Amino acid sequence: MSDNLIFMFSGQGSQYVGMGKELYENYDAAKKVLDEADQILDFDLKDMIFNGPEEDLNNTKNTQPAIYTVSAMVKAVLNENGFQASAAAGHSPQRCRPADRPGRGRRRRRPTRTGRRCRRSA
Repeated sequence: MSDNLIFMFSGQGSQYVGMGKELYENYDAAKKVLDEADQILDFDLKDMIFNGPEEDLNNTKNTQPAIYTVSAMVKAVLNENGFQASAAAGHSPQRCRPADRPGRGRRRRRPTRTGRRCRRSA
């Protein structure tokens, strides 16, 4: 698309129960991202994001993978529709980027519990 397109992703504090549900229900690319995250993590992230409870979603150990995953869902939908960023930015206390760096091909990072460094998924 444009050499000047930058994706900006929100960080902790922007989470809410139900976030990303419309993307999940309407875009295969978003569904694939969240389904993959559910397979990687040791808890049902999709249920927590879509149904709460809010207290659990607001716990940092859950908020970080939730925000990362929803950001990755947004990025996947934008990419699928021809929007390719030359840069991305986000705010997070975790060391992994909110939705991967642009221009890195198919390389993906796993959503993880806070404190564990993101690793490449197979």
